[in-house]
Amino acid sequence: MSAPRPARAADLSGAGLTLVAAIGFGTVSVTSRLAAEAGLGTLGYTTWRAITSVLLLLVFVLVATRMGRLRIPAPGDLPARERRALVAAAVVNLLLNAAVLLAIARLGVSLGMILFYTWPAMVAVAANRFQGEPIDRIRAAALVLSSIGLAVVILAPLLSGAAMTLDPVGVLLALGAAVGQVVYTLIAARGFPSVPSLAASTTLVAIAVPGNILLALFLGVGAQVVVPLTDPSTLPWAVVGGIVGSAIPGVALVAGIRRLGATRSSILMMIEPVVGVGLAWLLLGERPGPLQLVGGAMVVVAGILLQLPGRGGPVRRRRAHPGSGG
Repeated sequence: MSAPRPARAADLSGAGLTLVAAIGFGTVSVTSRLAAEAGLGTLGYTTWRAITSVLLLLVFVLVATRMGRLRIPAPGDLPARERRALVAAAVVNLLLNAAVLLAIARLGVSLGMILFYTWPAMVAVAANRFQGEPIDRIRAAALVLSSIGLAVVILAPLLSGAAMTLDPVGVLLALGAAVGQVVYTLIAARGFPSVPSLAASTTLVAIAVPGNILLALFLGVGAQVVVPLTDPSTLPWAVVGGIVGSAIPGVALVAGIRRLGATRSSILMMIEPVVGVGLAWLLLGERPGPLQLVGGAMVVVAGILLQLPGRGGPVRRRRAHPGSGG
């Protein structure tokens, strides 16, 4: 029996939204590096990117509300569980964004993105634990393939004989960001279904503004935040990052995850490192080595294999997914 037309439409719209998110987020690794070259540090970039994003999203919210296309529930009307989930997603999103950009600053775009993109495979493992999806022989093999690919990526400089030292802090930051992305994806899929995607994304970014400032002060780099006030020439890349790499893809990702679910949306998000590495190659001259490309391909293939139906066909969900409007 064919799938109902509304379900197919939701799948298509979810796929389109997720691809928009992947392409948009794929630009961030490059705009952050270009901002750094202009004199704006990582946390200065993330702060002003968040400020730009929240200002644009607030305009969208105002227009949608005036047109009657958006109804935002009052905080007191939300279940306590959803309020906690929204705050948790905001904190995780703040930390993972800072971690992945710091990792890219230390490792470069290619290696940083490949390491970060171990997260789709982690989503499949988390789905096994929290959603009851079994890990059959194909998925077990994919886990092995992912581990080998990750090892190849990390050891590639040594295997090629290049005089290069792998930064362990950068590796830990990238993998920590990957774990954070898994948590964020699972929360966004089910955590706050009563909050429309636009309102949820605006809340997440709004919390990120003071969060980034506090994080910069905690790390002793608060001066990065005020750089654009004294040198406006450093701001354009953060503005581009806020519009193309935060506001638009942020809303699209939340809406896409809700339509497709955490596992399927993570497959489509694999276009992000392709965009990031391609832009780094074109704009920054960062050409990944052959072994890194092979290792990265193994990680991506493993992530896809992990989410294919098992030998018994598609996995049935144990519980209905709490839907949400876009």
